[in-house]
Amino acid sequence: LLANYADRSQIRTTVGQTLASMTSIDWSPRSQLVEVVLNGVYQGPYQLIEHRRIDKDRINIDEMSSSDNSGEALTGGYVFEIDFRGDDQALRTSRGAKVTVSDPEPYTPEQQAYAQSVLQRFEDALFSPNFADPETGYRAYVDMDSLIDSYLVAEFTMQVDFFYTSTFFYKKRGDEKFYFGPMWDFDVSVAPVTVGVEEITWPANMPWVRNPSITFNRDGGGKWIGRLFEDPTFVQAVHDRWQELKEPFGAYVQGMAAMQAPLNSAIKADSVRWDRGELGTYHRASQMQGWMNQRWNWMNSTM
Repeated sequence: LLANYADRSQIRTTVGQTLASMTSIDWSPRSQLVEVVLNGVYQGPYQLIEHRRIDKDRINIDEMSSSDNSGEALTGGYVFEIDFRGDDQALRTSRGAKVTVSDPEPYTPEQQAYAQSVLQRFEDALFSPNFADPETGYRAYVDMDSLIDSYLVAEFTMQVDFFYTSTFFYKKRGDEKFYFGPMWDFDVSVAPVTVGVEEITWPANMPWVRNPSITFNRDGGGKWIGRLFEDPTFVQAVHDRWQELKEPFGAYVQGMAAMQAPLNSAIKADSVRWDRGELGTYHRASQMQGWMNQRWNWMNSTM
């Protein structure tokens, strides 16, 4: 269950996950808004969402055991999360990226050492003088399709947490590359509203993920995304992929205003339960749709 405290519209997760499902990302979790009653006391709406786990129909990689400590078995599968908070077990690269191993959990010393080594290998290739070389640079260690699609979904929705926290990628057994997804945590996105200041949002006509003053030096993986945009091949690939996605993305956005109507009773009950008052402008689906239309136009002019 996701509380979606920051998203009083109750549709941002649905919008983000649906857009992700329209891309090459292997799996995007399905979800349904539910109203929770605990011990007879109404708690409000929550998002019931499919759990992230290794499974042939979800994150389709080998599930490791504590005996997978050598040879090809040691190479996967791993699920990583970029998370600026991390914990005592989080891995840190030499340039400060903070990455948690979500699976295997717990992991053995051998698995930890291997996970650290492949993260550092990718980062070293990304920051090497020949980083744009397709054979010896970073592209040898990342699936470009899922990386670019994740970026475009995050930029289009202005997903504030992308490459900062709740950014997942995985490594298959016997495969050198990282694959990005599933995408997660869209409660602060789509005309993101400052929590506690209902009427303030970021403008639609500004970069977010590729904004050097905001994201490139953030803890998590900020330095990685900044470096990617120094590669002309990456920039061109982003442009080309946007040309393919812009029409289906734009068509989907036109249905946003109607998405909230079936949820209105739950939204009102939540406001009463927690004394949160009326919805602010950018928690109203019609306003969010207008913002996304502006965002779509901006993406077309800059990608």
